[in-house]
Amino acid sequence: MPEKIKCSALYKHLLEVYAAQKECDLKNRKIVFDFTTESKPMLKQMADIAMGKVELTDELLEGKEEFFTEEELKLGSHLNTEKLDSYYITVLKKCPMIAEKIKPADEPILKHLTWVEPVVYSDKDDYALKFHFSENEFFTNETLEVVVVMNEEGEATEIKSDTVNWNADKNVTEKTTTKKQKNKRTGQTRNVTKSVKVDCFFSVFQSLKDEGSEENDDDEDGEETGGEFQTNEELIGVIKDNVVPYSGPAFFGVKIPELEFDGEDFEDMEGEDDEDFSDEEPESAGKKKKASKKSGAKKSGDAKEQECKQN
Repeated sequence: MPEKIKCSALYKHLLEVYAAQKECDLKNRKIVFDFTTESKPMLKQMADIAMGKVELTDELLEGKEEFFTEEELKLGSHLNTEKLDSYYITVLKKCPMIAEKIKPADEPILKHLTWVEPVVYSDKDDYALKFHFSENEFFTNETLEVVVVMNEEGEATEIKSDTVNWNADKNVTEKTTTKKQKNKRTGQTRNVTKSVKVDCFFSVFQSLKDEGSEENDDDEDGEETGGEFQTNEELIGVIKDNVVPYSGPAFFGVKIPELEFDGEDFEDMEGEDDEDFSDEEPESAGKKKKASKKSGAKKSGDAKEQECKQN
C-alpha cells in the first residue's frame, strides 16, 4: 500500500511534466514558425538579387564605399544586375552529401533553380521545401515541393513530393536499357526494353514512406532500395537548415561548418580500444537504438500507460 500511494503521487507529477513538455513544444513551434515567416521575405530578396531580378538602389547597397572606388561608383559599376551564374549549384556543392547526389545531368537543370523556399507549420512539426524554377526544356513544373511528415515523437515517417512532369527524353532519374532474351524451347530471340532508376539529385522528388526496417530491401532486379528514405530525408533537412539561410554567404566563400561537414573530422587515437570507436554500428545495436527511441516516455495523452505497477 505505501508503494501504491507513492506511485499515485509520482503519476500526478508525471502528468504535469508531460503537460509542461507539450506546452514547451507548442511555444518552440510558434517561435520557429514566426521566425520563418518573418525572414522569408528577406531570403526571397536575396535569391532575387542573385538571380538579377532586383533593381539595386543606394539603400540596398548601403556600405558600398567599402567595396568600390570613387571611379567605379561614378561609372555605376555597382548597379550591375546580371544573374550570378550557377548560384545554387555552387552552394549545394558546398555540402559533400549533396555534391555526391548531383550528377552531370542534374547541373543544366539546377541552373534554372531560382529560389528554395522553406515552409513550416504552426500546428505540426512537418516541414517542406518548395523549389522554384525558371522556364526550361526539362520539365513543365514551375515549382516542385517536398514535404517531410513527422510523428509525435519527432521522427520523420513520410516524404510527399510533387510529381516531376518531365518532357520527352529529359527524365534524368531513369535510363532505358535493352536486353536480349532467348526462348529455350523455340530458340527465338527478342529485345526487352525497360526503364531503370538512376540515383541523382532529382531522385529526391519522389514520395516515400519509412517502413521502419533496419535492413535493405531488394527490388525485383536485385538492387538495394533500403535507406533511400533516410538519405532523402537527411538531404532535405540539410538544404532546409543550412542551404536556405546561408546561400548568400556560402556562395561567396564564407565557411558554413554545418553545411560543409563531411563526417571525416575525427582522428584515430592511439591506445584506445577499437571496439569503442568502431566505424560501423553493429546491426543489433542499431536495432536496439531505434527501438529505444520509439519506446521512450510518451506524451500526456499516453501517460496512463506509464502507470506504476506493483511487482
